[in-house]
Amino acid sequence: AQWFKTTQFGDDKDRVLVKSTGEPTYRMPDIAYHWDKAQRGFDLVIDLFGPDHHATAPQVLMGVQALGYPTNFVRTVLHQIISVIKDGKPFKMSTRAGNFVALDDLLDAVGPDPIRYFMISRSGNSPIEFDLDLALEKSDKNPVYYIQNAHVRCAGIFRKWAEAGGAADVDTNADLSLLTHESELNFLRKASELSEVVERMVLNSEPHHIAFYAYDLAAAFHPAYENCRVLHTAVPEPLRHARLHFYRAAKQLFAHLLTLMGMSAPEKM
Repeated sequence: AQWFKTTQFGDDKDRVLVKSTGEPTYRMPDIAYHWDKAQRGFDLVIDLFGPDHHATAPQVLMGVQALGYPTNFVRTVLHQIISVIKDGKPFKMSTRAGNFVALDDLLDAVGPDPIRYFMISRSGNSPIEFDLDLALEKSDKNPVYYIQNAHVRCAGIFRKWAEAGGAADVDTNADLSLLTHESELNFLRKASELSEVVERMVLNSEPHHIAFYAYDLAAAFHPAYENCRVLHTAVPEPLRHARLHFYRAAKQLFAHLLTLMGMSAPEKM
């Protein structure tokens, strides 16, 4: 066997890299992977480790250090186990027993958007439950539907506006001080938090912040949509143009958030 003297880097004992059979241990390809990243000039590598491999992370960094590279370009994120809920009950998985749900099967069942959202909707410190029935539900109970429907509603406004002969571009001289309804103001306050949320997400490698924010923003948007009409004949012309600005900005914001999460921004559902 070939050993790696990890004790020289603060480990409690040395570790086997290559077994006596010639087969590498799982540390070996991990160290080689990081060496390759360093050779190719990456300035940041984010490692996702499951809870059962938390002890491996520092040993991999010791290997990087032993190869002469600094370890500050590697950021380690520990992630909890993902469980699948079906018919309201956890699906018992065991690779030894052959009971597991393949990601390809989930993609075929629900598509990529629900998977991407549920995967980032919890802190890495919290177990992730993928509720298969909820992911398929076309209602506000489904957070993916709830967020995407906000974008769909905005798109619907501009589709109807165009059908009614409205200009493609909103009036740049609209008086935005007319946006005084409490639900409009609540949405605008929440919208102003975007840059802070993105910064926190990036600096801490915690994508769940953007998932939480997108849901909260949708929760602020839907009351505004219900209460603040824009195309109704009773809406004064100046207020209509101000609200067209409001919904155009909302549409762009939801499209941006969905893109950040790797999800689609549908025009219709």
